[in-house]
Amino acid sequence: MFKTRQNLLSVLRPLCILLRITGFALFSQTTIKNDSKISYFTVFNCVTYIFHIVYIGYAVVNTATKFTSAPDTLRLVYALVFLVNAFALIGTNIIWDKYKNDKFLQLLKQFYNFDKKLQRNNIFLDYEKLRSRSAAVLIIEATIYAYFNTDTAYQFWKMGIKPTTIFLDFIYYGGLHAMQVTMTGKCFTLFAIIENIFDRLSFTMKTDEASPDMVRNIRHLYHETYELVVQVNEVIAFQLVVPFCVTFIMVVFHIYYQIVDSSLQESVTVLVWLSTILLKIVVVIVQIHGALTSVKSYLILKCVFVPILWLVG
Repeated sequence: MFKTRQNLLSVLRPLCILLRITGFALFSQTTIKNDSKISYFTVFNCVTYIFHIVYIGYAVVNTATKFTSAPDTLRLVYALVFLVNAFALIGTNIIWDKYKNDKFLQLLKQFYNFDKKLQRNNIFLDYEKLRSRSAAVLIIEATIYAYFNTDTAYQFWKMGIKPTTIFLDFIYYGGLHAMQVTMTGKCFTLFAIIENIFDRLSFTMKTDEASPDMVRNIRHLYHETYELVVQVNEVIAFQLVVPFCVTFIMVVFHIYYQIVDSSLQESVTVLVWLSTILLKIVVVIVQIHGALTSVKSYLILKCVFVPILWLVG
């Protein structure tokens, strides 16, 4: 059923490609499977730093323009909400992420090494399923955002806005949406792996002979999985909670703004964008809930098999 030649790198590949392209990962995928550290001053990383600095500078200019050109209080409040949302994303994905990049690399190394340990114990994850689900979520969300950005640029062109401004805004909004996709990718992929690990541990306990050595071994693997969960919480919790909170506020205000502004009431593109944001939040929450459900399922089995270990000695 499972191919031993596969490993967790195949599952992490879609996420790693996205993180590398956007510059949110300062390391390549091959770094995960060896003992090498991040080379912070490679040509690619230096170009990434410059681009991110320019990007932050344009974000400041864009936000200041929104404030100074706001014709009424409603537009001024919208500019404020947009500022909080944009810089929450920038702060956590560009600034904070640089600080946590090494810890994120170490986290991926832990996942990779733990997968090798599972394989040595004849426990294999659903690599194809995990990779396909992760890639599908990333591609669908990125495609919808690309449609929104393209349609927004087209609307700006019809309004007579300068082509240079349209291009810069397209890059700016595309960057913000790329940060949204990477957040989804990190949370969905890592928690899907955790859920699958607990499922495989539970499956092994249900199907294999309940010997003391097997139960003892599974218990050790469970505790190591728990340590992975703790590390995931430490590394990505801040990047998850802060942007999700401000994004939800942005969505709520945008719904009100669309109701008030007659020019947006018939905009299908904005409705698709709002629906995507809300659906993305639901998908991440459901995936985290699935991982927690797998943990509870394992704990029930543990209550059944641990007494066997105690009785047998």
